[in-house]
Amino acid sequence: MFRDKQGEPSAAFRFGEYELDPRRGVLSRKGIELKLQPQPFRVLELLVTRAPNIVTREELGNYIWGDGVHVDLEQSINYCIRQIRQVLNDNAAKPRFLDTLPKQGYRFVATVLQDQPASAALPLQDRPSVAVIPLKVRGPVGDQYLSVSLAEALVHRLSSTGKLVVRPISSVIRYAGEELDWVRAARELNVDTIVEGAVQISGGKIRVLVQVHRVSDALTLASLKQDGDSSNLFALQDRLTDIVSDVLVPREKSDSEPTIPPTKHTGAFELYLRAVDRQVHVDKFEMASAIELLTRATELDSAFADAWGLLAQACAQMGSHLDSDPKWFELGERAIARTLELDPVQCTALCARSMILWSPSRGFQNRAALRALNAALKIDPARPTARHQRTAILWHLGFHDAAEQDAKELQATSPVLGIMHQGAIALQRGEFDLSAEFYARVLEIDPNGVLNHLMAPVAVLYAGRLDEARAAIEKARRMFPAESFTLGLEAIVAAIEGDPRRAEILADEAARTVHSMTHTHHTWHSCAAAYALSGKPEKAIHELERCGAMGLPNYRLFEADPYLRGLHKEAGFNDLMTRLRREHDSIRDEFGLQD
Repeated sequence: MFRDKQGEPSAAFRFGEYELDPRRGVLSRKGIELKLQPQPFRVLELLVTRAPNIVTREELGNYIWGDGVHVDLEQSINYCIRQIRQVLNDNAAKPRFLDTLPKQGYRFVATVLQDQPASAALPLQDRPSVAVIPLKVRGPVGDQYLSVSLAEALVHRLSSTGKLVVRPISSVIRYAGEELDWVRAARELNVDTIVEGAVQISGGKIRVLVQVHRVSDALTLASLKQDGDSSNLFALQDRLTDIVSDVLVPREKSDSEPTIPPTKHTGAFELYLRAVDRQVHVDKFEMASAIELLTRATELDSAFADAWGLLAQACAQMGSHLDSDPKWFELGERAIARTLELDPVQCTALCARSMILWSPSRGFQNRAALRALNAALKIDPARPTARHQRTAILWHLGFHDAAEQDAKELQATSPVLGIMHQGAIALQRGEFDLSAEFYARVLEIDPNGVLNHLMAPVAVLYAGRLDEARAAIEKARRMFPAESFTLGLEAIVAAIEGDPRRAEILADEAARTVHSMTHTHHTWHSCAAAYALSGKPEKAIHELERCGAMGLPNYRLFEADPYLRGLHKEAGFNDLMTRLRREHDSIRDEFGLQD
């Protein structure tokens, strides 16, 4: 964002019938907001503020992406320029606004006037919080997909305003299909506003009824109606998101410029919406169905970038969490390449790229995954998936401050994930009782979360609360009897209790396991602790070597771990710490992270 000498965002700029407001991130024409993605907006912002001077492509690349983000700049800049010309109705051959100077760059040629600064956007903590509940569908069973897909569209639209904190669809999916007590839902979700409603379908005609409720005074702010038909679902979705957004973030005028559909093929768009509904459920059968639907959608329209992006995400989720068959990542990588060819700033595809890169089968490529996530968060800073993935990678690498900042940002939209990450960060800092408090809060909010039950014993174990640790480990073992991670924790307990032989046997068994509901590097870390406590330094160092090579190269964690202190005088341990420290410092310098 362009800033003045005091570091504040610059004033609004006017050119022709258009106004560009950097503070609010809004481009408008005669008071009507125009829809322009964040990266093209930033390119236009730089060109306008530098008018009438030439801006080189290199300057544009540095301004948009900065350091630590690696994308195809040629494609990205070309895409942004095309989008700007399209929204301004400009002609490259006879430019009114944006002139291309071959081998030099671009110049904004219209007269630019500067207004007084507009009001600044609210900080994250001051923004109203909103939850969009999946709509109740009253119609044929085959049309139930509209429940989630229309709610997901509302989530994306409201998030894109930058003025609301919107719960992701994964946080509200549990309310799908049930009779809603919106006051109870608001309390459970800890939000200021609830959006809920119903879809009525008859003979191809669709009516959507939506209510917007404010929690503080139990007031219904709006009761809205939008009619459409099944042959043009995109138009219905676009009108619906407009009228709901106008209630919560009013624009200067209620009408808006027409939105360009992501596809002109109505059948492909319906398949895409059906896939949105299936993909939300992290279930192997549902995810396979989503992949099939998206594959058919891209066959019907090979230029449907959003469908390719969602296909990439579904394949990444399938390969990461549901089915280890390598075909999913191979298909996902092809979908990512096609998505970014069509749309170089497609956030979903970049998140999918990170998920695949930061996986056991791809050797946990920390740098490449961080580059993809940095690019995704440049495009959409409110994307919970990107924030969650980056938080996890950062604390795995030992960058606690940066991870904590991301975790707190994430907590605003996804409380469970944000608190869970803060528990992991506190654990790595040696704040064991605080970590235990975080995990207890997570279990209270989400008692069915698998990772919550697996990680809960760790903090109390490291805090020295052995009775609580034993009970939590036993509960996790009953829930997940074949899980290697809890076996590694049992090995630590055995070593603490003075039974090194049993500790070694349990650690040997856990270390041999190749699958875990967490990443196996956490199991190896537990095994290393058990070996160190049992007087087996060679085995302990071997497990830490495995951690360092596969996603947990965290020298800060290993040096601070109280159960690994017996290794500090071992040459092999110190050699490993030196190598990991060098890698840590190199990543810090590349990405500008604070230590």
